[in-house]
Formats: sequence, structure tokens, C-alpha cells
Amino acid sequence: NMDNYTMGDATQHEDVQTVYKYGGKYPALVGVDLMNATGANKDQDWFKEYTEKTVDIAKNIWAKGGIPAITWHWRPGEEVEFYTVNGNKTNNTDFDFSTAFLKGTTTWDTLSTAYKAITGDIDLVSEIFLDLQKAGVAAIVRPLHESGGSWFWWSTNTGKQFAALYQLVYERMVFKNGVNNLVWDFNPQDASKISWTPGETYYDVLSVDIYNKANDHQSNSATFIDFANKGGTNKIISLSENGPIPDVDNMYNEGATWSWWMPWYDSWGSDKHISQTSASVWQKNLADERIITLDEMPGWDNYNEAASATKVCATSTANAKYGAGSAEEVKNLMMAVTYTTLNDSGANIELQKVPNLT
Repeated sequence: NMDNYTMGDATQHEDVQTVYKYGGKYPALVGVDLMNATGANKDQDWFKEYTEKTVDIAKNIWAKGGIPAITWHWRPGEEVEFYTVNGNKTNNTDFDFSTAFLKGTTTWDTLSTAYKAITGDIDLVSEIFLDLQKAGVAAIVRPLHESGGSWFWWSTNTGKQFAALYQLVYERMVFKNGVNNLVWDFNPQDASKISWTPGETYYDVLSVDIYNKANDHQSNSATFIDFANKGGTNKIISLSENGPIPDVDNMYNEGATWSWWMPWYDSWGSDKHISQTSASVWQKNLADERIITLDEMPGWDNYNEAASATKVCATSTANAKYGAGSAEEVKNLMMAVTYTTLNDSGANIELQKVPNLT
């Protein structure tokens, strides 16, 4: 809820303040939403102000050394809602994006009304990202989230049609509009919907949303392992929405180290997601050295792009020759590991001794 937010300091938003109240530290990552940037009401004052405050929080948390994470509850064209009838909400949309394809294909009909509505919205949102880009701000973006969940219009058709829509969003933003400051998050409803993938070159993060009951701080390791096995190890794996936070000890003990997690809001209505974790658990976790909070971020101005070609890494060069040298050389490159959860899908590997990777 942006109603009580005064622009200029993202840490003063009431949800961020609630995290601070419980945990004694500010989060390094703050989530916002472009839910009011498109749709029938986008030009009305309240909706415009909401989007302006969203952009302000993204810029300000970046300036403080943090990371903005942007979701897009997409109201398409002149629709007033993003939920379908299956979402059990009022003012549901019956927007059918499959009418933007040439019949029987996943080739876009560029003359169709639906296609023009979709691309018009993509261009509007691209302008927001280009504004952030001009200001030197990068962000995580999670479009078409909870894919496969029939409560959103973008999941009402087939997985192939969804993948084509995700690809259109990416390609139009990146290749046509020049947006290059985003880390892309593919967020299937569950592991079974990883098959809806737009293709690995279209996203950097594989995430899932899990809402446990209040004060249930399990690591959700079964889901993490399923995502790791089916999604590959070259993707960041995150918990993009949750109620109570997974306890850091549970995550590490059970091999489910989500790159980040994000409790949903306290500031709308009666759903108090941040409050579903007690102050003692918040404080324990935010004080743990394995969790990074805003005060531990060094600040983006302290990073510099390399001015010359990257130096050759001796370790990677040696690994490339692994097994080609003497037995002693091979032994020196080995790492001791143990295996758990050995099954047909693979195994979890725990490193017991990590070599010097300097």
C-alpha cells in the first residue's frame, strides 16, 4: 500500500518499517509492483501516484545499496483486473491473449486487437525500466508470475502459448526498446510448471511462491530440491513470495538455501504476512552472518566495471586440464563431497572441503 508513503526514503515505507520493527535491521531487497502502470485506470491520479511511488522506492533502495524487485500484476489493455474468474475476485477479466496469435499457431497476429494491447502495455512498462536505467538503477523483474496458475489471465492457455508471451515481453523490452538493466525471474506455480519455460536464455532466476501457516519456518526443502533438479544448477533459485520466513538454520541443514525470500505485505487489509514471523525469529535470522541485510551492502557506487580484459583464472585453467596430468595433480584438484537424497532425479552434493579459488 502506497497511501501512507512519502517519497524520498524507501526504508520509511510501512512494510519495510515493519521488518525493521521486528528484526532490528532493514532488508537488502524490497519488492514493489507495477500493478497500476497499465489498465483502464492507469491515468487516474491515485493509480499514477502509486506507480510514481513504486519507481521512487526502486530508485531509493538502489541508492542505499539495496536491490529493487519488481513484480507486474498486469492489467491488459483497457481491463480493470488481472484475475480471471478462477481467481474468485470481483471485476474479473476474460482477456484471452490467444486471440493475438494467428489461428492454430504461436505466431503473433500483429494486426489483432489483443496483440496491439499487449505490446502497447509492454512499451509503457519499458519506459519505466528505461527511466530506471537512465538513473543507473538495475532491478529484478518478475513478469507473468505464478505461471500455470489459472487465476491470472496469462496462464489461461497452454504452456507453449505462455512461453511465447514471456518471450514477447522479453524480446520487445530488450531488443526493440533497449531495456538492459534487469535480472529476469521465471516464476512457475510449482515444479510441474517448469515445463512452461520460455527457454533458459530468457531468465536468470527460477522462483516459486510458498505460503506456510504463521510461525511455520520450515525450509521448504522438498520444493527447493525439486526446482534444483528440474531447473538446472545454472539458475538462481529464490522464494519470491512467502508468509513466515524459512529459518536460516533449517535452510542450511536441509540443503535449501534460497538466494532470497520475500514476505508479502502487511499494509493491505487483514493479511499480515510479515507478522507471521515472530520478532525473536526475525532478529535471529537477520543477525545471522549467512543473511545479508541492507547495512551489510557495500553500496553500488563502490563497484567498478573492469577497465581491461579479465585476467586468466588459474583455478579454472587447471580444472580445464583435469585428469590430463599426473595423479598428484588430479588429487590436488579434488574436493571431498558427501551425497544425500540419492534418487532417480539426482543427488544433493555437500562440499566438505573447498579448494582455494582465489
